[in-house]
Amino acid sequence: MRIKSIQYNQREFKSSKWQLTRYSISEFDKKGNILNNLEFGTDSIFKSNEKTIYNANFDPIEFTIYDQFGHQVRKTITLYNFLNQKIEEQVFGANEALISSTLFVYDQFGHKISETERNESNVEQSQTTFEYNKYGSLVLKKIIRNGQCVYEKRYVYEYY
Repeated sequence: MRIKSIQYNQREFKSSKWQLTRYSISEFDKKGNILNNLEFGTDSIFKSNEKTIYNANFDPIEFTIYDQFGHQVRKTITLYNFLNQKIEEQVFGANEALISSTLFVYDQFGHKISETERNESNVEQSQTTFEYNKYGSLVLKKIIRNGQCVYEKRYVYEYY
């Protein structure tokens, strides 16, 4: 749609009138990928900035949130393999300290079969597994924490 930027205004009806509660300005590249998202409060004072950097395939490789003073609050680095599949996501805090990482594994058909989340000490926090039927449709998603299944979702398909 060739949009270069967009401003979003949020208003709430308070005390018998509409009041601006916050607004943001988003900037896009020529491919439609968001580059920056600036957040402002009701007083029109800058609150935060979110910046995204993309690789040559237009996949996000770095997403950083800055506070109103320009200090990094959180940064996410995403790594891809030669098939352009996300293989790792690393989350860093304010002082570039690693907070968590998530590893992604795929089968020979390109289906994601597991996500393993680890904390800053590289200790596994959770593992999500995915199973597929012979048609490549997702049939089971499970989340395991501390050796116990805490979430399970099954999909049942009917085919013609």
